[in-house]
Amino acid sequence: MKIIASVTGEFSPVPAFMHLEPLTSGRYWLLFIWLPYWILNILGEEFLWRGVMLPRQEIAFGRYTWLTHGFGWGLFHIAFGWQLLITLIPLIFIQSYIVQRTKNSWTGVAIHGAVNGPSFIAICFGLI
Repeated sequence: MKIIASVTGEFSPVPAFMHLEPLTSGRYWLLFIWLPYWILNILGEEFLWRGVMLPRQEIAFGRYTWLTHGFGWGLFHIAFGWQLLITLIPLIFIQSYIVQRTKNSWTGVAIHGAVNGPSFIAICFGLI
């Protein structure tokens, strides 16, 4: 992100419509509300993208499905802004490749959860 900021100037991977600030002591309850959302979001997104769409795309694109699949998943996330999309590019293609290679959607769930969960927690406590 620092490299991108040095080229483009101000750089924030947070979409303009999302205002994120560290939680204060009276707002920690939001973590409990976030937990089911995190689980359902990741399971839903992974089972739709990697469990349903990826196998169907493999019929058309064969061993290079991870490229077209990653591109489509990137387009799905473009609504969050180009800055976030730039930071997601490696994950978008690596995750698609790993799930296609292992033929296991749970791999995608684990990767997605391992990235989104700690990132959100770090934002909540003002670490990033």
